[in-house]
Amino acid sequence: MKTQCVTVLQAHHLFHLAALFTAMNDHGNSDSLSRVARCGELSDLEQAILRHRDAVDLTPHGHPNKYRYLNNLGNSFLTRFESLGELGDLQQALSKHNDAIELIPDGRPDKHTCLSNLANSFLTRFKHLGELSDLKQAISRLKEAADLIPDGHPDKLGLLKSLGNSAITRLERLGELSDLEDVFSTLRDVVDLIPHTAEYLLELAIIVNEDVGVNKLFIGWLAGE
Repeated sequence: MKTQCVTVLQAHHLFHLAALFTAMNDHGNSDSLSRVARCGELSDLEQAILRHRDAVDLTPHGHPNKYRYLNNLGNSFLTRFESLGELGDLQQALSKHNDAIELIPDGRPDKHTCLSNLANSFLTRFKHLGELSDLKQAISRLKEAADLIPDGHPDKLGLLKSLGNSAITRLERLGELSDLEDVFSTLRDVVDLIPHTAEYLLELAIIVNEDVGVNKLFIGWLAGE
């Protein structure tokens, strides 16, 4: 028991050390990691991956924080893929993000963040390999994430925008009515979140792609036709 306690403390220390290496402020999000990579500090990113991996390896299965270490390790692999383009890193990111979802206890307030990160990994692989199954997985995870958080949460709008963009992409590829319905459903949720006309039209302009061919239907939907 004493050895296990020491191991958990070591993992906790490594987690925070990795955060220092990657200049992460709160939850080790991939945006912060991307800034590190863009600044050319790949050596810091390499150190972060090592420390996150050590934290995962030292944390016993069933520990309530293990999913967080896996999630951040996945973020680090995804950032290295975006910097170097090695598909092995993308596969590792998907694997670690998926492992995090498998381990996260019910009711954790950051579950939507882990789901969003997994969706981002699927979307990244879709963009590079073009497999529609990855896009389908991303949409499914984004829906789960959006359903977990209430209106008014600061992450809600960003999730809905990502979900809308992904649904539009699948609509472009497949042209299925169900995807169009998903787009309109997501747009309706966005409108509900943005009370002022000028503001929501700006946000919807970001989501609706002029090349999709649904603009007339969208305008009619806004007018209540």
